[in-house]
Amino acid sequence: MTTAHVLSSCPAALNQSRYTYHHDQVLFVLTTKITEFFAGTPHVQVFADLPNFHANHCPQSTIPSSLLITSYRPDIVLYNSQSSSVALLELTCPLDSNHHIESARARKQKKPEYLQLLAEFDHLNVTNYYDTIEITVLGHYQVSSIKNLLNLLKFVHPNIDSPKSAVKNWLDDAAFASISASQRIFLARNCKEWYTN
Repeated sequence: MTTAHVLSSCPAALNQSRYTYHHDQVLFVLTTKITEFFAGTPHVQVFADLPNFHANHCPQSTIPSSLLITSYRPDIVLYNSQSSSVALLELTCPLDSNHHIESARARKQKKPEYLQLLAEFDHLNVTNYYDTIEITVLGHYQVSSIKNLLNLLKFVHPNIDSPKSAVKNWLDDAAFASISASQRIFLARNCKEWYTN
């Protein structure tokens, strides 16, 4: 049983939602940081595919129903109601190698449902942006992720100041959450039951 198997490709762990737990721990950190960043900007709303962060519940989605009725749930959605612009951000937690990171990014960039969403936004004349963030199971991320996240924030609110150092700190905190979640999954590798509390 290899570390890679335990943290990424074990069918039992997948069925018990251990990888969902890992993903959501990282997602919660990023969502919280972005939400705090836009706290003083009421026309920018932040939604995420996490409990208490959905845009609406029937159907459950991270896309506001005032914008588009859909059941799709991109990981993070930022909506600027003033400029009628929307940004989608997908998170992946792949294994630690440039190959796995690039493969995860390429797979998410070509995800059919999100390409369809972007096409629908175009049809509705809603300015849109889509990007991905990859934070590995051992807490690594590419330097380009800082720029990608900065570009997303700038797209949502062109006039807001988003310092590079702050965004790097967000990613560092998310990376720490990834390491912590991986440690918990690894330590529980021989446990038949999985508890998140």
